[in-house]
Amino acid sequence: MSLRFVVKLQAKLRSSARPDESNLPFEDEGFSSDSMGVLVLLTNDSSYFEPDFMIVQVDEDQNRDVLLVCIEVKKGVVSVQAAGAQLGNYIDVLVTKTAP
Repeated sequence: MSLRFVVKLQAKLRSSARPDESNLPFEDEGFSSDSMGVLVLLTNDSSYFEPDFMIVQVDEDQNRDVLLVCIEVKKGVVSVQAAGAQLGNYIDVLVTKTAP
């Protein structure tokens, strides 16, 4: 088995569907599957995040990406607290991405 890694630039990071929503059909309810193999609800609003970079390991056996690193680049004009809050939002979404 060879290991493959991908750097994703500004990938859309969407919240996972709630367990009670995941039984609904994809087509009828606007669901999709993200690259981590998790059901997500697609919405027309801006309810997603775009980290600057995500490094993933491609798991071809499971047909999903496994997140290794999430990177947000900031210039000196942003406070440490604001950057920490943004990373906290990313983490809140990422912890819902468990293996199917």
